[in-house]
Amino acid sequence: MGPYLLLVTAQIVVFSFFFSKTLKRKENKDQILFIILFCCSLGLLSKLIIQFSNLPVNFEYGISSTIGFSTFAFLYIKHIFTEKPIRRIELILFSIPFFSTAIIFLIELLFNKEIANHPGLAKLIDMYVLNFRRFTIVACFLGDIYLLFKYWDSVKKRIRSNEIGLALSFICYNFLLCFLISSSLLFKPFDYQVILYLGLASSSIIVLLIVYFNFINTYKDYLGLSMQSAGKLSRALAKTNDEKYQKNSAKIEGLKPLVAQIDDLMKRDKPFLNPEYALSDLANSLSISNHDLSIILNNLMDTTFYQYINSKRVSYFIAHSQRIVQEDQNILNLAYESGFHSKSTFNKYFKIETGQSPSEFLKEKIKQIS
Repeated sequence: MGPYLLLVTAQIVVFSFFFSKTLKRKENKDQILFIILFCCSLGLLSKLIIQFSNLPVNFEYGISSTIGFSTFAFLYIKHIFTEKPIRRIELILFSIPFFSTAIIFLIELLFNKEIANHPGLAKLIDMYVLNFRRFTIVACFLGDIYLLFKYWDSVKKRIRSNEIGLALSFICYNFLLCFLISSSLLFKPFDYQVILYLGLASSSIIVLLIVYFNFINTYKDYLGLSMQSAGKLSRALAKTNDEKYQKNSAKIEGLKPLVAQIDDLMKRDKPFLNPEYALSDLANSLSISNHDLSIILNNLMDTTFYQYINSKRVSYFIAHSQRIVQEDQNILNLAYESGFHSKSTFNKYFKIETGQSPSEFLKEKIKQIS
């Protein structure tokens, strides 16, 4: 019981600590994901301990990372779809379900014998916990669907961004939870082991979704960029590209005039300001294939599409950064205006292009002005 209690206590402490930090921030999207990630990870470990130990069944009902996920996932979805900051009152209201399950856990822990001696009270607590969780999860899912329909046009424009992908995945997962809840009501109620296995699967899926969209999918472009500029793998890829296009030198020579056209297009139309601007869009503007455009970028401009477009976005941000200093404009707002679809992508490419973080760059700029 010791390790289990330690993990559950850690889950409550982590949630409370980062929740208090989140209340103080205007941009709190990343903190919300951090709370979900850590609480679900700790919840996963605690459920594994239950599986491989002989703990009383009623400990499973004490605290729920799933209900905390559902409410905070709704806030994340709301923030991504509406592109508006989450208010403190919303954070407080949507933290109530998680804290209520923590209170139930403490009651069961401290008054376990007293509750056992009153079967009616134990049954009442069980009914409250199960029904409250069901109601909360279903209500959050209905809220997700409402937001999806209301802001569908905005979502559609940014459908390829990691943040939209994660938000839509959360909605799909909440739909699965609602389906399981409906099944449990229509058919034979799930026994303890089924609930436990669902909890294990639930926490695992949430952790994997956040890791994929916020780490693997976000940084795969950066890894591809790094591999082209440094290391053995970079040299191997460069050698492969050289061999691949060696026989096509005449074709490459014929594509050279398009380099100037690409630069002119960027200066004139600034298509990179569209966060959904893709390689195929640029290829269509030049009336060439994606393959030919890749040849131009890789062989004639020594870059990749992502590197080139995001360098233009960074240049645009720098050119307009005076507005942040003089007009007290939000850094993230200007980053979005520059064509970046997320804070992490902006910070990553800004560091690549300038060797500084945006805040470091702006501090130096303020010093130069003063």
